[in-house]
Formats: sequence, C-alpha cells, structure tokens
Amino acid sequence: MEKFSYIGRPDGIGNRLEEIFKLECLCEQTNSQCEYIWVNRQAFRSYDFLFRADNVHLVAEQEPTYPVQDSLPKVVGTRSEYLKAARKIIPNFDISFATEVSPVGIHIRGTDRINDETEHPHFMRSYNELLLYMLNTVSLLNESRPEYVFIASESPALRNFFIDHLHESITVIDPVCAADVPEEYKDFFALTLCSEIWMVSKFSSFSIVASLLGDIPLNTFFTDGKVAQRYKAKFKYHKLCSDSEALKDDSDCGCNVQSSGIAPSMKLSLGLNTSMKSIGYTSVSLEGEPDIVDDAQELSKIPDESCERIIASHVLEHFDYSGRASQRVTKAIEILRVWHSKLVPGGMVYISVPDWEKLFAVMMNYKDNYWDIEDTPFIDPIGPIFGGMETAYNTHRMLFNFSCLKHCLEQADFTNVQPVENVALFTGFNGSARHWSSINVCAIK
Repeated sequence: MEKFSYIGRPDGIGNRLEEIFKLECLCEQTNSQCEYIWVNRQAFRSYDFLFRADNVHLVAEQEPTYPVQDSLPKVVGTRSEYLKAARKIIPNFDISFATEVSPVGIHIRGTDRINDETEHPHFMRSYNELLLYMLNTVSLLNESRPEYVFIASESPALRNFFIDHLHESITVIDPVCAADVPEEYKDFFALTLCSEIWMVSKFSSFSIVASLLGDIPLNTFFTDGKVAQRYKAKFKYHKLCSDSEALKDDSDCGCNVQSSGIAPSMKLSLGLNTSMKSIGYTSVSLEGEPDIVDDAQELSKIPDESCERIIASHVLEHFDYSGRASQRVTKAIEILRVWHSKLVPGGMVYISVPDWEKLFAVMMNYKDNYWDIEDTPFIDPIGPIFGGMETAYNTHRMLFNFSCLKHCLEQADFTNVQPVENVALFTGFNGSARHWSSINVCAIK
C-alpha cells in the first residue's frame, strides 16, 4: 500500500477538514494512506486536532515521514464517494443534543469574511452585507418557526443580535459535551447533528463541510456552480433581499424584519485623517475640515449603533488625561465605551497608538545617542512619546502597551482583541515610517 505525506493548510477548521475528507476519498480510490501534517502558523487559527479519520493519519507538525504530495490533487469523486469519506471523520469527544433533538443549525460567519479591499467572490464587502444575510435568515426562520435552533458564531454579539430578532416561539439550544472542548469543535460537530444548516454569510467552508459530514441540507443565499461542484453538498438556494427597503413587512420576498434603525450607515475615521473619505469613511474631528465637527471622545453627533467600523489612528493617546496611571486608564475605558456604543453588534474598532515598550527599548538601546537620527536605525523616538506638543491636540497624555490597550478594550466590553499586521488599514497615517513604534489592534463589539 502506497503511503504519502501531506502538509496541511494553516487555516480554519473548515478548510482543513475539506482537505482531510478529500484525501480520505483519494486514499480510498488509490488504495493508499496519508500522513497529514497538522500545521499551526497563526495564533488566532491554531488548534489541536480533536478528531480522527481512517486512511488519513493526523500528526503534529514534524518532518514528513513519506514522500510529500505537494498540493491537493484534484479529487474527482461522486457525491456518494465524498459522503463515504466524510463519514470517516469522527470527533474524539462525545457530543449530542438533549433528548435526541435535531435542531435547525445556524452558522453566522462574519469578521474575517468581510473585506472591502478584495474582489474575491467569496468575501462580503461590508458589515451591512452580513446584516442582510442575518435578517433574511431570521425572516425565513420566523416564517417556518422551527421548534429548536442551534446558533454557532465566533461573535457573541452577532449571536445575541440574531437571537433578539427570532420569534419568541423558537427555542435556542446548545449541545451537550465536555466543558473543555474548544468552541470551534463544539460548533462544527454540533452543526453536523442538525436537521439542516443555514449559512449566514456569503461563503463558509465551515458550514459547507459540516453539512457534508452530516449529509444534511445547506441553506444559502449565494449561488455558485463552482462551489457546488467543489463540495457536492445538498445546497438549497434562497433569494436574498438586497435592498434595505425590501426588509419591511410589505416585501414581496417574504422578509418581515423591520430594518429601520438597524442597518449601519457609517464607517468613521477619528482625528485629522481625512484621506479615507475616498474609500467610504466619514472623518470626525474638532480640527481641520472634517466631515463632522465633533469631539472624538464624545461623538455626540453620531447615533448609537450606527457604525460598522471605527478607525482611530494615533488618536486615543491625545485626550485630556490627568491624574495617576489608574485614573488615566479609567478615562481611556470611558472613551472606548463611547466608541463601543456607536458600533452595531459585530462592528469593529481599529486602533493604532504609540507603543511605549518599543519606544523605551530604543531609548535604552541607544541611550548614548538616541537624539542622533543618522546614527540609529530608527526615527526619533521623542515625537512618538510626547507628540509634537505644538497644540493641546498634538500632545500625548497617555502611554499604552499591548497589555494596557487590550485591558481597556475588554473593560469597555469589546471582544476578540487581536493585533493588526496590515498597517494599510490605518490609511493616512505614515505607517511605513512609524509602524515600528506603534501598537495596531482590532476588536469586535
């Protein structure tokens, strides 16, 4: 029997499992066995493997034992062959729904599937687009009114938003499994036990592969023949109400959720950065010529839950902080709570501030000549520490490192605080020059 090694994608659970069931299918067709090397590269997508397969043997990252299959060959199999391979993927833990209930499964996939800078057809362009998928799904569920639903989402805020709009007769239930099972695995294998799945996103391999493992229908608003051929799942296609007005009671497509006051209308850029207007951002500042003249720490002219994204590039350190460090942290939390209140559920904040750890490290490493830019590999650290100090608005009054900023965001009820490597998100700030001295993070409401 031929044996080969395959180096897996350092990606999400859905993409990895797609590789594994297709490799199972290949092994069945060719009477071979595969060593699948489980690779973790990114902190937010690092998992243990808590399942097993038959002809595909999972191992932690190591040197390959057998000749390496460089890429996943184009596995041409029938639907029945795909199902046979998928059924060989078994979790290493027990999971079930109480009293053998088979609920309708809902998978809400936002965050990393929203990207307005790519033309890839599987990405949503804005939070507004995700909201349409959510409201359309809610509407159709409120019409059919299943007795039980299970909701999987990486965002508690999106899950709660969805629940708030479900009909009161629909009961939300969770699976029974050990408390130490990671949420990703609990959600995935719980979806395989449902009677059907609603993919609340434009595309998600997580939803699709779960439907294939469970051999259950997958409801989607996105029609793509290549996706259908790629997975051979039981796709059920629905019409998407693409206009917010279509979400009113008199809609001809069956939607019965009022959109008034829900749909986000703005992406805010706080501070003097006005260059982002060309890509749809509304600037807010007390200086210069912004779109809205308002204090960024109060945002009194911005309605609550009206923004899908807020970007604050080198803004948070400038406010009127005073007192001891603990008092200044409290002030930062208060400001972040204001920003939190302006975001829709699932909305995101992007923040860049000077990082005192990096700046002080430069000062210590070059303490004998830190003022001499020509003799150091860095830009002058004085400005990022104190600000320009020409005006009250150009003076730094607070120091952050990642731990402090993460603490402030979490105390302001943000979740999933993550570093941002792509400084292009902070357009208008000289990221190429100052990236070395900054903390760049994002977080979700």
